[in-house]
Order: sequence, then structure tokens, then C-alpha cells
Amino acid sequence: MPIISIHLQTSIQLSGDRFAALPPLPAFALAVVLLLVVVKVLDQVIYRLLHGAARRTRVALDDKIIDRLHRPIVWSALLAGLAWSLELLRLPAEQLALARQVVYTVLSAVIAIGAGRLARLFVDDYLADLSNVTGLREHMRPFLKNLVNVAVLASWITVVLIIWDQSLAPILASAGVAGLALSLAARDALANIFGGISIFLEGTYKLGDYLLLSDLASVSRGEVIDIGLRSTRLRTRDDVVVTVPNSIMANSAIINQSAVKQFRVRIAFGVAYGSDLEHVQRVALGIAERHPQVLDEPKPRLRLRALAASALEYELLCWCPDPALRGRVTNDLNAAIHDSFAREGIVIPFQQVEVRLHREGSTEQSPESVMGR
Repeated sequence: MPIISIHLQTSIQLSGDRFAALPPLPAFALAVVLLLVVVKVLDQVIYRLLHGAARRTRVALDDKIIDRLHRPIVWSALLAGLAWSLELLRLPAEQLALARQVVYTVLSAVIAIGAGRLARLFVDDYLADLSNVTGLREHMRPFLKNLVNVAVLASWITVVLIIWDQSLAPILASAGVAGLALSLAARDALANIFGGISIFLEGTYKLGDYLLLSDLASVSRGEVIDIGLRSTRLRTRDDVVVTVPNSIMANSAIINQSAVKQFRVRIAFGVAYGSDLEHVQRVALGIAERHPQVLDEPKPRLRLRALAASALEYELLCWCPDPALRGRVTNDLNAAIHDSFAREGIVIPFQQVEVRLHREGSTEQSPESVMGR
């Protein structure tokens, strides 16, 4: 902008002597006519040369920048030249200063409009390049655009106050007090919004992920079905939708079970003492390997975890491709272990309790066994 203004002023100054010989009004009118011619030439240069060169590039961003800034640049050049041409009217100093303040105010508004268009273009271009796995991009777009509009408007008001020689101290003090009051009143809402922004930038989780939250004891596990700017919604296994504020999501320890490609399933069972351990291992691993939803790599494993009071406690470890399959795979493996062990003669022990009844007046105890799981 300053370069354009300097060129305009230089071109008019070359004919300064001729303008000085004319009456104020004709001199000003002639200067305006010459200014319009120069601006029209500038308009054609921007539209044809720059726009034509931009079209020959593979990047689409330069075309968009020229389209957004074409008219603001032309109008800025026109207003800058008009502000200088006001001297030809030979107005009194106060009137000349007032006229220039009006022109500078309009010029600052045009520049603010161009800056706002450029900033919103970069917001759209930046968001378009980012992955939308979180589902937050469509929520972030209007928020960032409104944030840009507020910043540009505040900057323009500040420039206008400087143009009209107004003190900024009282306004800044009032804005600080209002901002403090607003931040205190909307503290939770702002915390949720900034939490949503952090989720968007970091990509902690995305739509369809299964999460475990440390701060929500009532929600054992939930599928992410929506991520908004203020909150995240989870669907539990009972088809209950839970809405969690993003401030909690951003400050909680989150276990994302979908962060890796496979999910581990643990099946605990016990066999009786005296069982053939190799036979148990062969049967249990065969059950896991034959299941269609159990991955071949990593291979299923069987671990003897404890020599318990009434059983040898085992744990079958295998992997499935999706956390959503955990319940189904667990059910299938438990049922297959029960049926296969029964066919193979592998005993799954259960707890036994012996109750002795004492008859009054008798010195003997009559044992009666009551067995239960």
C-alpha cells in the first residue's frame, strides 16, 4: 500500500507546477481525473498480468489471494491519492485536516476489509490441509473466522481512534475490565472451547475411537460419536450417550483403545491340579487360532498366572482387529473353552464349601456337603 501511494504522489508531483497555476476546484478535479486514470491502469495490471501469471502456476492459493485483494488494493490506491489531492483545494488547515481524517478513516476500513478477507482465506486453506479425523474441522472453521473478524474489527477501531487523535487509555482500561468480567463469567465455556481446540490440534482421539476415561467412573468404555467445540459425546455399551465437556477431556488421562490397529483380549480360566499342562495349552491355543476374529500376528499366547488354592489359573492372550469386537470375541472364546475342555476331559474346578450340622445333645457332627460355585 505505501509503495502504491508513493508512486501516485510522485506522478502527481511531476505536474505540481501546472496544478498550482489553476484555480483550486479545477485543479482538484483534474487531479481526480488523472488519479482515476492511474487507478484504472493499476486495476488492469492487477487483473490481467498478476491474475494471468497466477493462473499459470500449479498453486491455487495465489489466485485466491489476488481475487480477495484485487478491489481493496484499487480502492486503497484511489483513496490514498485522494487524500494527497485534497491540498489542491487550498482549504484552511483545520478543514484540510478534517477532510483527510475522513478519507483516512475510509481508507483504513478498506484495508481492514482486505486484511479480513486475506486472514479468512488462510484459515480456510490451513484447515483444508489438516486432517479431519477428529471431526472438529467444521466446528473450528466458523469459530476461527469469527475470531479473525473480531481481531480485525478491534484493530480497525484502534486505528480510527488514532486517526481522530483520541486517547486509547480509557478505552483500553474499560476493555480490560470488560474482558476480565467476561472471562470470569464465561470461565467454564472458555475452558471447554480451548479444550476443544487442543483436541483438534493434537488429534488425541477421533470419531469412532473407544475411550476409557479416568475421571468418569460411571463410564467404563465409550465410543466417540461426536466431537464439538464445547463437548464430546460418547456412546456406552448400553447405548447410553454421555456428553463430556472438553475441559474434562483435555485434562483427563484418556486410554484410547483404538490408537493402535489391534486390541488385546484376555480370557482367564482355571484347570484342576493334575491336568496335563501341554494338553491344556494345545487345546486353548487351538481355540484362539481357529476363531475368525483373532489375528494371526501377534500370535495367541497362554500364560500360567498363578498356582491358586483350588485351580491352576491361566490367561489366554490374543488380539482382535477392533475394540468393538472385544465383547463378541470374549463370549466366543469362553464358550469354546467350556465346550472343548468338556470334550477333552480337562476339568475346570469350581469352589466347594462343606457345611457341618451339629445336633443339640449329640457329641457327633453330621457332615453334609453343599457344593456351589
